[in-house]
Amino acid sequence: MSSSEIEGGVRRCGVAVGVNAEAIRQMMTPDPEGSALWAVGELRDLFRHQLDAPLAFDFAQLDAARGQLLRELTRGAVPPPLHSFRDLLHHPRPPVELLYFLKEFSKAARTNPDAPLPAEIATALYYAGIAAALLRAGGVRITTMDDPDLATGFRWALEQPWADEQTRALFRDALGVVMPAGGNGADAPT
Repeated sequence: MSSSEIEGGVRRCGVAVGVNAEAIRQMMTPDPEGSALWAVGELRDLFRHQLDAPLAFDFAQLDAARGQLLRELTRGAVPPPLHSFRDLLHHPRPPVELLYFLKEFSKAARTNPDAPLPAEIATALYYAGIAAALLRAGGVRITTMDDPDLATGFRWALEQPWADEQTRALFRDALGVVMPAGGNGADAPT
């Protein structure tokens, strides 16, 4: 997919292009203290539940146009079928537009105090969508965040005891892309 096709897909998805990268970085920076509201077991259950939740339910709430595009993309997806967040994140060739949806859905949930998802779950999903795009959608960047900031987010997600091993592998692999073995990552925040 070319850069102009991706930007076209972004416009079709209703995602803003040219947003302030610094504002996004600050907004999506993981909270090292986490939330004292949820126990590890509860977060594990919530994360598993969200991974297994139907895409159509959460994405269709964004707006009618996205709901229609979601139906088109999941209907025409390369097998295996895309029904859940887990299917999308671990699909061998996920539609980049759906990864944009995931990123935007997660960002909205992360920044909305009334969202039904804990901020930790929303943040992990946000970084998982970015990781899946880097690894399985032809190296497409669906974020303006730089590599050190992405590395911080991927490391944070790897450290969460409630994350499942399949999604941890996604974060490990993405960390290898943004901080290759040859680089020491010394510039990356810890």
